[in-house]
Amino acid sequence: SPSPAFIEETRSTLKFASRAKLVQVHAKKNEVMDDRALIKRLQRELAAAKKALREAENRERQHVATVESESAANMRKKLTKLESVILSPKGKGRSRASKPLAASLDPALWRQTP
Repeated sequence: SPSPAFIEETRSTLKFASRAKLVQVHAKKNEVMDDRALIKRLQRELAAAKKALREAENRERQHVATVESESAANMRKKLTKLESVILSPKGKGRSRASKPLAASLDPALWRQTP
């Protein structure tokens, strides 16, 4: 067990250690860059940024193409369904309004109005 004569010194040492633990060191490499080295570093950063931009644009194009193809497929399905409803024979989901609509879809019956 410690001697009572050294209690104050022990307490002071523990306080110092506690404060020393709070110190944060941010080590940084000391670089002396000349103009050429700075230009090369900036060129590398620019090339990396351009590459990242191209990759992001490619991902965006692929996403848009996927969405457009899904949208086109959905539109084709809806169009097929509407055509089958409009042009179906009597008794198969045909309403009274579908006959004039089916006739208006025939290009031979179209007229140009002035």
